[in-house]
Amino acid sequence: MRDNFKQILKDAARSSLAVLTILALLQPFGLNLSEGRMLIIGITIINFLCNIIIALLLQPIKDFKIRTALGNIFFIPVFSAVYIMFHSYSQSHCFWDCDFMTYLKVCMWVSFVGVFILVMDIFQYKNNKLQQELDEVRAINALLEARENERVENDDAHQDNSCDSNTIIIEGNTASSCLEVLPSDIIYIESLSNYAEIYYLHEGERKHSTLRITMKQLREQLSEYHSLVSCHRAYIVNLDYVVSLSTRSGGGYQLQLLGVDKQIPVSKANTNEIKQALQGAA
Repeated sequence: MRDNFKQILKDAARSSLAVLTILALLQPFGLNLSEGRMLIIGITIINFLCNIIIALLLQPIKDFKIRTALGNIFFIPVFSAVYIMFHSYSQSHCFWDCDFMTYLKVCMWVSFVGVFILVMDIFQYKNNKLQQELDEVRAINALLEARENERVENDDAHQDNSCDSNTIIIEGNTASSCLEVLPSDIIYIESLSNYAEIYYLHEGERKHSTLRITMKQLREQLSEYHSLVSCHRAYIVNLDYVVSLSTRSGGGYQLQLLGVDKQIPVSKANTNEIKQALQGAA
């Protein structure tokens, strides 16, 4: 909660600094920089306070696009009204000394300035999102590296004590749809509607089998094997074969598996599951 409030203050301060710069350069509303310094400072303070209040009111909305749209819808009439009240009181000591057309003119100027602020907010949001993704990639790759180092150092003990040393039978929905395999030999599984492609090692060679089985059934049958983790609604990967995590050009993440050319997608919902699995194995 405290971090969210700090971010709100930071965003409001950045927006107010931008407003101060735009007012000083464009001098809208008939402002004169030499005579209206106090008015410009007052507008900047009003902008700061309005941003904080509206951000706090819209904080429960998680979607950035919806929150931004509603923020602008509320901000323009509210800020315009507060500005007119402030300007009227500073000039004639009454809280409202203008007609409706003047109010619309102020709303128009606020909308114009708001376009610059909106572009800045979108740019900042994308930068923050990119930074979060890069931090996530670094954290998960560090866990993968630590896991690999631990596996190399304790390989013999791991093989002796692992429950993955016993073969299992993955049973599909038909009598002939089954596969006997070591869980540790499964590289990854890809769901194809009611079928699944299982890629695995057999006597050192990479093979794959197609079973008539749903991803839900696979997850249930493989739930006790902690190295086999869902990274996407259509994929299960063996963390022992994951080399690295990287960002995708279209957004999100992807996994590079050892000896596999295909990039395995990672959904946002499953990123934390992979991270927790790696932390639990560390």
